[in-house]
Amino acid sequence: MAIKSILKPEGSVLLGGVTVLMVLALYGKTLPNTAMMHATAANDVNLEAGRKKATITAEALLGTISLITRDANVFILGGLTIIALDWHTRHANSTSPTTGELVSDAQVNRQLSVVSVA
Repeated sequence: MAIKSILKPEGSVLLGGVTVLMVLALYGKTLPNTAMMHATAANDVNLEAGRKKATITAEALLGTISLITRDANVFILGGLTIIALDWHTRHANSTSPTTGELVSDAQVNRQLSVVSVA
């Protein structure tokens, strides 16, 4: 069974661009700006929760629009935007504000376990 788009080529590109803008707006409203993410401690749980919420919401939005229009261009443009913004957010969250280097979860946990509780 072939999936046939309900959009003409011009409409497909236009709706793809609108979908990209909707995903950008959703990430912009859900997460702080990149400078703030780089300034917070590496692997912040609140930023990670916001990232997951933004990604899941954007995927649901993209899936709904793609199923209604049955258009591959909308899905491809929106999907690439979600992948780029998710990677960008993950990178900003895993960067140390003091050194500018990437910090793994294991390094963060090891630093926390050294602190004396006495």
